[in-house]
Amino acid sequence: MKRIANHFLSVTVFFLIFIFSVKTLEFLIVPISRADYFLHDIDRMKKNGENIDMLIIGNSHSLFGFDPIVFEEKLGLDNAYNASIQALQLSSEYLITESIVEKFKPQIIVAEVDWTSLIDYGTERTQYKLLGLDRLTGIRKIRHIINDFEPSERIYAISKLYRFRDNIFSQDIITSNIKVKRWAESTHYEDNYYQTIKGYDKGIACVTQPFQPNKREPFDMKKVSEHNKRYLDLFVKLCKSKNIHLFFVTPPVSALFHMNIGNYQEILDFYKNYAKENDVFYFDMNMLKNRDEIFNDFAFYDDGHLCEPGALAASTVLSNLISDELAGIDTNELFYESMDVLSADFQSK
Repeated sequence: MKRIANHFLSVTVFFLIFIFSVKTLEFLIVPISRADYFLHDIDRMKKNGENIDMLIIGNSHSLFGFDPIVFEEKLGLDNAYNASIQALQLSSEYLITESIVEKFKPQIIVAEVDWTSLIDYGTERTQYKLLGLDRLTGIRKIRHIINDFEPSERIYAISKLYRFRDNIFSQDIITSNIKVKRWAESTHYEDNYYQTIKGYDKGIACVTQPFQPNKREPFDMKKVSEHNKRYLDLFVKLCKSKNIHLFFVTPPVSALFHMNIGNYQEILDFYKNYAKENDVFYFDMNMLKNRDEIFNDFAFYDDGHLCEPGALAASTVLSNLISDELAGIDTNELFYESMDVLSADFQSK
């Protein structure tokens, strides 16, 4: 009996040591992530004496929506760089910008802001914060954890200082692609297709996958965080101190998506007033008067993100807007002044 017990104990200890070893190796040998490519790009450009003439920073709407090559061609720049990350939070957006401005001298910064940027989500978006943390280095990582993570998130964040695997959406993407493939094989999108402008309240199937009207949580100014608003101020302060042209931009989403964001006028008014008070630029590309011509259904791969044709169109339009404003040409007349005017125009078409 004692021999069996010793044998069982030996086997148990072996497996515990084996599991510990595997977990240790798993921690040390982390797969290369997109953060590694980002940091490598920055180091390479710095070592080669290159400059970032234009920085684009934001979440997935900017990541998929703005093509740096278009800005280089349209604005005559040598190097435009898109440092956007899916689900990037405003605090991380600023800190990554700050780290880049330390090393380079951009003439233009396009910083994404939208209806979620200012909201305090508490601990709901810990994983999203880690995506930004992964792209920071040195003391800036510690600052980010202390200043922007909730107390209950900090120990977990510290455990991820070595490296956070930013592939948290990979399984979601795989699952989504399988659903799209099955849907595409079982139906014809033409049967369910509506023009974006005509069908925002009916449902729309775009070229790559279908999506249905989804009444989104309305924007509520009471949920706006003063802490997050402070990062807008830091963006302004940084750019003015470095003589950088700052453009706050809300990238386009489908009309279906846009029309289902409740109280959208409140956030539109906030950003417009903030830009005016601080002498910076703000464009909400969802409010463009000719958006139905620029961003038709074939411009989107889902209800919130542009595909390649849409990204080329959005980049061209934004390049022209930036060029005009820097030349002293007022672009306000290109935008609807309010959601009421936009909705009335949509209904009349």
